[in-house]
Order: sequence, then structure tokens, then C-alpha cells
Amino acid sequence: MNNQVKKYAVAIAVIGMFVSNADDAVASTSFNSYATLDFAIGSITGASTDYSGLEMTASFSRFYESYTSVTGDGGIHDDNPDIPFISGPMLVGSSFTHTFAFDGGVSDGAIDYNHLGLYDIGFVNNGSEAFDITLNMSYRLFAEVAGDSTAFSSVMIGYSDDLGEFYGVDSIDAAGYLPITSAFSEYAAPYTFTLAAGDSKMFYIDINHYGYLEANAAPVPLPAAAWSFLAGLLGIVGMKKRKLAFNEKIA
Repeated sequence: MNNQVKKYAVAIAVIGMFVSNADDAVASTSFNSYATLDFAIGSITGASTDYSGLEMTASFSRFYESYTSVTGDGGIHDDNPDIPFISGPMLVGSSFTHTFAFDGGVSDGAIDYNHLGLYDIGFVNNGSEAFDITLNMSYRLFAEVAGDSTAFSSVMIGYSDDLGEFYGVDSIDAAGYLPITSAFSEYAAPYTFTLAAGDSKMFYIDINHYGYLEANAAPVPLPAAAWSFLAGLLGIVGMKKRKLAFNEKIA
């Protein structure tokens, strides 16, 4: 009797294993990524404290070849409008901050996306004296995926000044097929430059979000070999008379 109970337990466990695997095939995939950029004036030094001729400018635009391709029930949240050219006085504490972010998901279909954001940050000296400007520049990158192992999300930043003297690149990747399904990177450092009378200084920052997600909502049926194996287990526990009917039922 105990042996029969044990064999019934084995059969039930095997059934649970195959049903569990079938449920796993109903996939849902999602991603979340952002890049936050900060520019702030840390200090201004010069022969005078008349900063009336100093001006700070900024803009953000989307590269015209950016795209999102969606099939099935996928969707992507994209609330990143362009920022037209803006300007204001350059004083200690003057700053420009912006976050370029996306998130989305799919349960039956695919999402393929590649979006490039372009930043131009400028500093102008319309006065008659030179100033040393210390600029505090920082950024934070984040990418995360969840669900199907095909999911991949990446964020990359590249920045330089108009003379190519201030240059850097950083990137992060998150993927379902990697140990890293969530990635983060940050950077912060001061940069000092001299702004002569009538001179200007530009910084160019490119931020790229790209990735791919795929999901299949169709459940996978139990393979024929699984049914045969379960029938054999049930036959062992004394159900020989019903074995034929069982096989006919599941054929």
C-alpha cells in the first residue's frame, strides 16, 4: 500500500513539473531605462564680479533616425519632448538638468527600439573681461529588464567639448540572458575652463537608448513523451485494466 502511495506521489509530481514548464512558456517582458544629465556652475572667478555679460544656453533634440518598432501587444512609454534653444544668466548655481527616459513591455510580440538624444550646453561671455568657470558635470545611467530571457536594454552616453579636450564615453547593459538584469552607472567631476571676453564654450552630449524584447503568450502543450511517461507510471500502481482507456483518451 505504501509503495502505491509513493508511486502516486511520483506521478503527481511529474504532472506538476510538466504543467509548471508549460506555464513558464507564457512570457511577459518589460524594460525600464533612463539617463539623467546635470550641468551646474560651481564657481566663477575673474578681475571683477560683474557677471552681467555671462550667459548659459541649452537645448535637447531627438535624432531624426530614432525609431521604435512594435509588433503584437507591445508598447513603449516615450515622454521626451524636444527642448528648444533656451538661455539665461550664468551665475554660481546656474544649472541645466534633464532626464531622458523610456519604459515598456510586451506579452505577445516584440519591441525593437533605438533612440538618440542630443544635448548642446553653451557658455557665452558677452562682457569685456575674462573669467575662469568651474563647471560641475554629472550623469546617472540606469537600465533594467524583467521577464523573457531575450530582453535586452542598453544606455550609452558620449560627451565632448568644442575643442575635443573634454571627452568621455560610458555605457551599461541589462539582459535576461546575462547575470545582470539591472545596471547602473554614475559620474561626477568638476571641469574648469577660461572664457575670454567675447568668447564662447560648447559641450555636446549624446545619449542613446536601445534594446530588444520578445515574448510569446501561446502556451506550449505537453509533449507526447510526457503523456506516455505518465501513463506508464499509472500502470505500475495497479491500473492495468484502465491503461488502455487512459491511452485512448489522451491519444
